[in-house]
Formats: sequence, C-alpha cells, structure tokens
Amino acid sequence: MGSLLQSKHTEKEWQYVLSNLDDKFWKMEKMETDLFPHLYLSYHDLTPQMKRCFSYCAVFPKDYEIDVDSLIRIWMAQGYLTTANSSSDHNQMEQKGREVFGNLAMRSLFQDFEKDYEDSNIIISCKMHDIVHDFAEFLTKNECYSVDRQEDKVKIENLRHLSWQKIERPTDLDSICDAFGKLRSFFAEDLSPEQLTPKMFNGLKCVRVLRLCGCKLQKLPKEIGDLLQLRYIDLSCSNIEELPDSICSLDNLQTLRLRRCEYFSRLPEGIGNLRHLSKIYLSWSKVEELPDSICSLDNLEILNLKGCVYLSSLPEGIENLRHLRKIYLSESKVEELPDSICSLDNLEILDLRGCDCLSSLPEEIGNLRHLRKIDINFLKGLEICVT
Repeated sequence: MGSLLQSKHTEKEWQYVLSNLDDKFWKMEKMETDLFPHLYLSYHDLTPQMKRCFSYCAVFPKDYEIDVDSLIRIWMAQGYLTTANSSSDHNQMEQKGREVFGNLAMRSLFQDFEKDYEDSNIIISCKMHDIVHDFAEFLTKNECYSVDRQEDKVKIENLRHLSWQKIERPTDLDSICDAFGKLRSFFAEDLSPEQLTPKMFNGLKCVRVLRLCGCKLQKLPKEIGDLLQLRYIDLSCSNIEELPDSICSLDNLQTLRLRRCEYFSRLPEGIGNLRHLSKIYLSWSKVEELPDSICSLDNLEILNLKGCVYLSSLPEGIENLRHLRKIYLSESKVEELPDSICSLDNLEILDLRGCDCLSSLPEEIGNLRHLRKIDINFLKGLEICVT
C-alpha cells in the first residue's frame, strides 16, 4: 500500500485510491483475494503498458538475476514500449523502458537491486520475490512458462513465452515442437547440438526473442534466416564460431548479443543489410576485424567490443554510423582510431580503458560535442593532442 501511495501527491489522488479500494477488493475472485490482494491493488494502478511489461517477467525462473538493459531490449522486441508520439526511435523507446521499470521498482515489484558503481540512480540488475513471481505467472494464464526442473510435460496451452533452464536429464525438444509455432520468446541454457535441430528452428516462425546462452552449438542452422519476426538474438557464452549468411535476411533484428563467445571470429559480410539493428555486443570474442558493411547500419547505437584482444582497428567508414552513441573498446588491442570517428556527432561514450596498443587520439577528437565520457584509464604512453 505504501508503494502504491508513494506516487500519489495530492489529497484527491489519495481519496481516489480509498474510494476504489473496497470496490476492487470485492470484485476479485476468491483465489486473488486469498493469495494476492495487496499485489492486485498495486497492479490495478498500473497503465496497460506497465501491466504487460510486468507480467512478461513470469518467463524468468524464480530467483533469476534480471539484467535491466536486456529486459528493456526484450520489452522493445515484443512491442510493449510505445512513446507518446508513437516514435520508432530506439533511444526514445529505451528511455520509456527505463521509466516503466522505475515505476515497477517503485511499487516493490522488483528487489535485490545491483546499482551502477558510478551512478547509483541506475539499476543494473534485479530479482523478483517468489510471491511476486507467482502473481505474475498467475496473471499470464500460462502464456509465460519457465521449465526449471525435471518435468515430463510442458504446459503448452496458450504458451507464448517459454524459458527452458538447466534440468537434470536430457530432453527431446523435438517432442514439443508443435508448441513452438505460437512462441514469441524462447530462452534456453546449455542445450546440446542434438537438441538444437533444424526442426526446432523451423517451428519458431513467430519468435521475436531468441536467447540460447551457454549452448554447445558451433554453427546456427541456415533456417534461422526464416525467422522473419526475430528482433532479439542472444547467443552469449556459447560455442558459436560464426553466423550463417542467412541471418542477414532478418530485417527486423534490433539486438545481437554474442558476449563471451570465445570461439566467435567474424560477422557475416552482409551484416549491413540489417537496417534496424541498433545494438551489437561482441565483448570478449575472437573477432579480428569488422566487415566494412557494418558502416551501413544507419540505426546502430551501441557497439561493444570490450576485451576483443584480436581486434586491432575499426573500419574507416565508421563516420556513416550517425546514430552511434556508445563505443566500448576497453582491453582490446586497437592500435589507432580512424580520424572519421570524430564525425560521430551523437557519440556520448568512448571507452578506451586498458587499450595498451593505443598510442594517440585523433587530433579532432574535440569535435565530438555530445561526448560526455571518455575513459582512458590504464593507457601507457598515450599522446593527447586536442584541437
């Protein structure tokens, strides 16, 4: 109740909550009043947009550490975040996502916050209390389902979002492929190549979010190029070595995450065809160079190459990435920044921390009028000449 009233600032708003309190309580079903009466009051005060975003979190297992940035990107991929002017600008939608998350956190629907060490107002990760998770699961009516224990049957009725976590024995995913046709989200961990079959990918025709972290697959099947609704791919900590050329047909793709893929060495040449791609995460991978076509990604906002110890340079055409806001190169082996980087008018963050091979910055680095943070810690012998 305190969390609900926290956002009410006038006597009229408090009176409105009071006048609706009894009415809403008595209209609840018996199960709701027995299990979730106070949560239901907070939930009814949410906007439809916030209700969708909150109930979606039932897809995560209990006690799961939720990365907030990833959560917001997933909400975007599902089409849950709309702005007042119906803008498709990714930056505006992210800001809206932060606002939604802040409202949910203020109502104590999240807990165990980890905050940014530089800015304590920014929450990096969080969890949901078990009772809050049960409530979210109750609201979805089995649309969101998390398999996090040994189960023989998956509840496939109305299933739209499935999380397949570590279980004790191998499971034949082909046996439930008929349920995949309606899925909008599929999360899985540590699956083997035998489980990630072309048949499984063929069944994911409507999927928008695909997260296959820690999976042993070295190559994705070409069938992934047929998943035309796909907007978010996360293959972090997997054994993936390269992406098939067919992935460049995913016109709606917004986010590509390949963090800590220690065998991943290159992006496909056709990556520039992904005109809606706004986030690329390749940190701690074996990428040696970026294809020139990456400079055609007009909507790219974040390029994360942290810890790419085989990467020595950036493409000269990087100036064409006019919406690029953040570049992370810390602990990479980049030897020189192209002069064209100084034409990135929207660049806000340039992370060069620990780039031992970098000896100088471009002379016109001062032209970056929106640059608010440049990290040059632990750079030995760096020469700075700013005009």
